[in-house]
Amino acid sequence: MAIRSFVRLFMQGAWCILAFGLVAIFPVGPAAAQSFSERITDFTVNIVIDHSGSISVREDISVYANGTQIKRGIFRDIPLVFALPSGFYQVSQIEISRVFLDGRDVAYRTENIGRDIRIYIGEPDQLLSFGDHTFTLIYRMKDQVSFGDGIDELYWNVTGNRWQFTIDKARATIHLPDDAVRTGFAAYTGYERERGAQFRVPKPDNGNVFTVETTEKLVPGKGLTFAVSWPAGHVVRPEGPINLDQLIRDNIGIVTGFGIWLLLVGYLIWAWSRFGKDPAGPAVIPRFEPPEGMSAAKVGFLWRNASAGRTYASRAFAVVLTSLAVKKRLSISVTGHEEYVLGKLSGKIDDLCDDEQTVFNSLFREAGVSEIIIGDEYRQEVQSAHNWLAKIYAPTNRDTHFIRNDRAWRIGWVIGTLSLLAVVLLDPSIAAHDAESYVGALVGCVIFSVGFMMVFNVLRRFWSGMSAGDGWYVRLIRVLLIGAGFMVPFFGVAVILAGVMSPVAIGVAALPVLTCALFGIWLEVPNTAFLTVRAEIEGYRRYLTMAEEDRLNFASREMGDAIAFFEKHLPFAMALDAEQVWTERFEAFLKSCASTDPNAVQSYDPAWYRDSRRGWHGLGDFGSRSAGRLGAVAVSHGAPSIPSTGFASRGGGFSGGGRGGGGGGGW
Repeated sequence: MAIRSFVRLFMQGAWCILAFGLVAIFPVGPAAAQSFSERITDFTVNIVIDHSGSISVREDISVYANGTQIKRGIFRDIPLVFALPSGFYQVSQIEISRVFLDGRDVAYRTENIGRDIRIYIGEPDQLLSFGDHTFTLIYRMKDQVSFGDGIDELYWNVTGNRWQFTIDKARATIHLPDDAVRTGFAAYTGYERERGAQFRVPKPDNGNVFTVETTEKLVPGKGLTFAVSWPAGHVVRPEGPINLDQLIRDNIGIVTGFGIWLLLVGYLIWAWSRFGKDPAGPAVIPRFEPPEGMSAAKVGFLWRNASAGRTYASRAFAVVLTSLAVKKRLSISVTGHEEYVLGKLSGKIDDLCDDEQTVFNSLFREAGVSEIIIGDEYRQEVQSAHNWLAKIYAPTNRDTHFIRNDRAWRIGWVIGTLSLLAVVLLDPSIAAHDAESYVGALVGCVIFSVGFMMVFNVLRRFWSGMSAGDGWYVRLIRVLLIGAGFMVPFFGVAVILAGVMSPVAIGVAALPVLTCALFGIWLEVPNTAFLTVRAEIEGYRRYLTMAEEDRLNFASREMGDAIAFFEKHLPFAMALDAEQVWTERFEAFLKSCASTDPNAVQSYDPAWYRDSRRGWHGLGDFGSRSAGRLGAVAVSHGAPSIPSTGFASRGGGFSGGGRGGGGGGGW
């Protein structure tokens, strides 16, 4: 045996030397060179459809081998996992009957590769001689026929679109069930999802047996696909219970993951009923003063359930500026171009709230600066003040006011991760079947789980911004842009899974992510102190927005007292989204004074606020108008930026569609 192998190797080497020598002496053109390249010279398929819906397939694959890739033989990849139109899987079984090489039995072995079964044809310890060889593969597959209203159809990818070699010609002969007559037929050539027409149907054609063949070569990536239909009744259709049982077995990952998700929902609902229900707070009654010792910006933050975050920081900036202005620490002038001129006034700041002192010191940090213009240009002092407000009024500070049941949520997260693992590890497209594939799938799930935690935090912040009613769409864009960089591993794995898993499997995998994210919020409960303060704030806001006839806010007050009263509560009204109503109440009071003083409406001319276009009436929407400008000036310049970056037999198919397919190469 060793001598025979040595002689064969010697002869092959001699032929190689001779061939290269001839090429060197007699150069050949492209056409001649192509004749020596490895390729599939003929791909002939014979398909027989029987009454059970199974098909018997014989593939005769003739190749030219020169030892480059085809050394011992070829391998053939045949898909076994298909996504149904419903989004569920169908896993087919293949029965390999015979395998030949040049008309004689030859060894073969199989290996699972994702959705495919890979069949290696050839002797592992024997090299092929150079030249033409024909590999024959005979196999049978069940449940390949699709059923429609009154018709049955076979949609079959003859060659597959993943061959390493050019296919000179391909030909498929189809045998319909006995007595069946073809009612529809279509064929497609080209790359996957193309609808090329480089084929013909040669005669004779008796309706029951017919042939389709290509008219052009199929380069790597191109293939031949056909679809044929015939009247229903010639193939036995599966009954409901059998079909349901098969559906469950083929989608065991989806079913198991969904079952664990139901367990997760049940557990989290139980945990919420025990730990997550908000306790009843004190009754809300109108009160005439804000909670003692709190700045206007903090009152607005707590009124938003301490969920305001960075978006609220822009409004808080406007609130703090207004509070500093009414306390005569600075002046605000609004130009016709919507620029804000902040002027420093004399006076101590030791008696101001902490957020007001910090903002004032940040704006006028440089000695000798008495005026700041906030327009389209970036200002470092504005950014510093804005960032500090965003930090102290961030949702992470909710822990001071809310109690999170972390233990219950972590248990839920473990259950959710098990649901995710079940969907991925048992998914037939992933095909985890041995130690290596299980380790790979587990590593992928670990990365996915880390990203899962990041997605949870993103959704939690987004939900908080929505519940606060404070520019949720802006908040969503900001959080997604910032979080994208941290979630690259998650998105990478998610994209890979989305490319191989069915839509239903992806949806079931997403369920535990969304469920844990939502219950992570719902399992938070406010503490008693926060409920008390929240009730006081709500009662105070009710007073600010109450109709004049229900609560005489400005009645029985002298003009000077009324102005001081209006200015005192204006920053709080801005923080509580009530500045428009509060300003209208004050304007109504001024108009009521017109009977004795016709110039009463014009008599209010605050020295701390100037608006060249609106006058003092601009105070009514100063907070909402200025929040966007102040926030944009603080964060949109100088900060890191992110660069922008039907039935196939009736013409509804494409190349690479349907059953069959796959591809192959040499080994």
